[in-house]
Parts: sequence; structure tokens; C-alpha cells
Amino acid sequence: MPGAASPSPGSAVRATSTSLRFALLLTATSGFLDAYALLSRGVFAAAQTGNIVLLVVAVSRGEWAQSLSHLWSVLAFIAGVALAIDLRRRLLARPAGGDGPPTRIHYPIRWILATQAVVLLGLGFVPASAPAVVVIAPLVLIAGMLFALFKEVEGRKYVPVTMTGNLARLIESLHGQAVARDPQAGAAARIDGSVLLLYAAGALAGAAVTRWLGSEAIWVGAGGMALLLLFFVLDDVSA
Repeated sequence: MPGAASPSPGSAVRATSTSLRFALLLTATSGFLDAYALLSRGVFAAAQTGNIVLLVVAVSRGEWAQSLSHLWSVLAFIAGVALAIDLRRRLLARPAGGDGPPTRIHYPIRWILATQAVVLLGLGFVPASAPAVVVIAPLVLIAGMLFALFKEVEGRKYVPVTMTGNLARLIESLHGQAVARDPQAGAAARIDGSVLLLYAAGALAGAAVTRWLGSEAIWVGAGGMALLLLFFVLDDVSA
């Protein structure tokens, strides 16, 4: 329409990163990487509740080497969240007044996703005999970044790397649909259910591929990150 205002770069970025297709691929990739980390290195990539429990249990048994592997995971996750928060402030903060593009460099999210894909690709070359921290630290750092960067799908809160909160939201949505007769609860339940289903599917694929390929299975996770990056390229947004 002549004279119609074109979408701002910020709204285009938001539309891509909060779309259902992006959320589903991201959660499937996260499930894949969590299964890979657990089967190949005995540590969760994103489920820090599990890592903290396993850390405490290992300490109580005097299994110091095992406890260190879980401690590294917790610390790397904290570092990933902190790094993502700082990058979001530096690269995605809007200028004063809220006008202009919401970024200080070109394509910040593209660079973040591309870097993560390259890191995952490189981890596939690390031999299985290498110390677990060599693989787990960067892998969990990425999980922490994803946790902090992507928190919404089609106007609904979600967590892309762990499913406890998403499961609780699904039950709430189903209750709202069946008991409270909330007209919006059905759509919310479909989103929550889809996210959970794709995470489970990704974890199942991660378990199968890791048993088949071993440490090189992480290349499939790198491919998932590359596809996430492709969404921004196809949408042609300044992210």
C-alpha cells in the first residue's frame, strides 16, 4: 500500500526469532544436544537442575572427577547466560528514543548463530579420549546463550533448552481449555505441546545418532544451528 510504513528491522527480527518454526527447530536441536552430551560425556548440556543434583551426589560419594564434570557444566551455563545478556545489551539494544535499527552492528544474531554452528562443528573433531570439559564447556555455554536469547514464541513465553516450565505451561493451557473454557487456551496448548514434542523428537534423534556416530554426532546439531541461521537469511532481516 502506497505510503504504508514498512516494518522496522526490530519487528522483523522479533517476527523471525519468535516464530513457531524457529522455536520448534531450536527446541529439537536443544533436545538433540542434551541427549548427545548425556550419552557421550555423561553430563546434561542444558538441564542444570539435573547437573546440580548429580554434582551433589558425586560429592557425597567422594567421586571428585565426576563432580568436576558437572561443576564445569553449571559454571559454563552461567557464563553463557551472562554472555548472552551482555551481547543483547551491546548488540541488540535500541538507540536512545527507540528510533532506528535495534543493533549496533550488522546481523548480530546471524553472527551469534553462525559462531555457535562453527563451534559445534569443531567439537565433532575432538576425540572421545579428550577430557569431557573440552566438549562440555563450549556446548553448555551455547545452551546458556540460547536460554537467555530466545524466550518467546508467538507471544507466549517458553524455554528452548529445558522442558520443565514448558510442561507446566502445557498443563495450565489444557486446564484452561477443558475446565475454564478459555478460548485462547487451545492455541496456547498447541504451541506448548508442539515445543515439548519437538524437544522429545530431537532428544530421540540425538540418542540414536550418538550411538551410531559417537562424538561426530554433534555435527547434526551444528546443522540445526545453521538452519536457524538460514531462517534469518530467508526472511532478509537485519539480524
